[in-house]
Amino acid sequence: LINDKNYAESYVRTMMNTSDKGPKVIKLNFLKKGVDDNIAEDALVLYTDKLQVEKGVALAEKLANRYSHDSYRNKQNKIKQALLTKGFSYDIIDTIIQELDLIFDDDTEREILLEKANKLWSRYDNLDIKKRKFKIQQALFKQGFSFSDITS
Repeated sequence: LINDKNYAESYVRTMMNTSDKGPKVIKLNFLKKGVDDNIAEDALVLYTDKLQVEKGVALAEKLANRYSHDSYRNKQNKIKQALLTKGFSYDIIDTIIQELDLIFDDDTEREILLEKANKLWSRYDNLDIKKRKFKIQQALFKQGFSFSDITS
């Protein structure tokens, strides 16, 4: 029991320092290894909210660069989903998104929209114009662009 406690605390410190995993994933790893739930909870106290936000912001910045060719809304959703997968809670994710300072830029959004629309235009070149426009609008809407941006 003492060894489990030492192991759990050591494992949490190691994961905090060397990985981008959140507390939920770490707790899941404890369950897989057979560590008692109370010991796991006590060890996870070391992973404070402040540390989680720091780790999460660093990860979210990397993800924002990875998803730079997506619409603002889509980028935000993908970042949130990735943070959830990594084991961060919804409250921490909301704080991370606020600290991330994702800026909505009309010009960038317009460029991305035009780039995607051009790709879709060539993809649906076998359809008649009316159906082609509808398919493109539908696909762009699915990719997170607003209807007003698509139609303008």
